[in-house]
Amino acid sequence: MTPENQAVTTTSTELIVPEDLPSVEEALLKLAAAMKALEKPGLSKTEIMRLRALIQATGLYQKKFADYINYRKIEQRVTEVTEELERLAKREQERADKPRITGKGFTRSRTSLHNGARPASFIRPNNQAKGKEVTTNE
Repeated sequence: MTPENQAVTTTSTELIVPEDLPSVEEALLKLAAAMKALEKPGLSKTEIMRLRALIQATGLYQKKFADYINYRKIEQRVTEVTEELERLAKREQERADKPRITGKGFTRSRTSLHNGARPASFIRPNNQAKGKEVTTNE
């Protein structure tokens, strides 16, 4: 067999990654085209193997695409729940930072004893910074 009669085969291990995933419709169109091409008489064994591989790859792509869409929905839901939890935690922190009882120039903190009584060290004037205990004589 002379070199000009031999089939030239090329292999490439470099994959070109597309910017966007092909849609399911695009995959189905390739599947339909490959199936239609298989109907042509006189295809070489190599061409038949290539078309069959394309058909199998298209079926696998559809399955993986569906999984990917499901994962995206799960990711979106996790993001939504995380944002809601952060919002609720912020709201709860804001509530905790607000004084509970106010009156006549003094603010009582939310900390209380079991019977509801509050020691004098828990009472601070409104103009005092939080964290500084002010003892008053009642």
